[in-house]
Amino acid sequence: MLLTDLPPELHQIITNNIPDQASLCSLLRTCHSLYFEAERSLYHTFDDIRSLKRQVLFLQRVTECPRLARLVRVYRIQPAPPGSEALMTFCGTPSSSSLYIPSSTARLFWTLLPIAFHLFVNLRVLALHSSTPYDGGAAILPTSRFLRGCSFQLETLEWGWYTPNEPRDLLPFLATQQHLRNISLRGWDAETFPGPAEYSSRIHQIHQHHPAHSDSAVHTKDNTQQITRRSTSHSQDFAEESDSESYHCGLSVLTGPQGAVKAFLPGHKITHLRWLADLDDPWCEGPGFDPDSPELIGSFKQIKFLKFGAWFARPSLGILAPYLGQLIFLELTDVDKVRKIFPFFCFLI
Repeated sequence: MLLTDLPPELHQIITNNIPDQASLCSLLRTCHSLYFEAERSLYHTFDDIRSLKRQVLFLQRVTECPRLARLVRVYRIQPAPPGSEALMTFCGTPSSSSLYIPSSTARLFWTLLPIAFHLFVNLRVLALHSSTPYDGGAAILPTSRFLRGCSFQLETLEWGWYTPNEPRDLLPFLATQQHLRNISLRGWDAETFPGPAEYSSRIHQIHQHHPAHSDSAVHTKDNTQQITRRSTSHSQDFAEESDSESYHCGLSVLTGPQGAVKAFLPGHKITHLRWLADLDDPWCEGPGFDPDSPELIGSFKQIKFLKFGAWFARPSLGILAPYLGQLIFLELTDVDKVRKIFPFFCFLI
């Protein structure tokens, strides 16, 4: 039986069961019958990044041919070396990084990346991680700006790149993501920036009171600058970046430190929470974190799967246990004194 005699329904099944890219490339060059399905499988996922050069070649290809960019569904830059060479290249110097790449290649990568983002109209999974320190300082590129104007609707976002003002650019983008189910954040200043649900609600209220084409457009922009908490300088272009539509998002899985938990739990039906305790979290049981705030109590009651703790000292489970009435799975990490947690299990029964 010749390959050309196979029914078209089997073409996609065949290419989906070819795991390695080398075989797909060979099939692409040698089999006309499976050309389009092999091409679709080849560009569906790009996460096997071993060098900046290979990453640039991929970005060059999809930016030169937008048709191929539309095939991309999953795009990842992994955090483990050498997967994050491209990110370390931007932040590193010849003296500080053994993975230093000539600056011309690095500049080409950062030039092509935002162009590719706008061409990935069918992207569903985006994972961007950095091996740089948590804060990063003012010199670190606010990569979230690359998401401005992107039309794709994500289902999963792993955003491991963080600068202090990163939420300023992420919020307008997140407000447009109606199909987002899973989000992972490296950091979020909840005292300065609201979560996407609260942000969208405030934007919607402003548009209702001040239509875009009214004479009070300037006044609308001034009001929009007050959307961020305790901040007068970080929300300068919020009104220009967001639609007036109300916010609807089925977010159910959240990973992040305390700031992300405080900002993203309210307004969403989070059932899976991975709480990554961070060195900067103010973990005094009094003013540091108040689970008694009305917007958090209802959110904690919805959680069914909780992974609690990470790289730094995990706070007492007793802070959260009284509010976890629906919990069916609990994973604790970085527990120094296991015996201290058992008295709190009575709240979970």
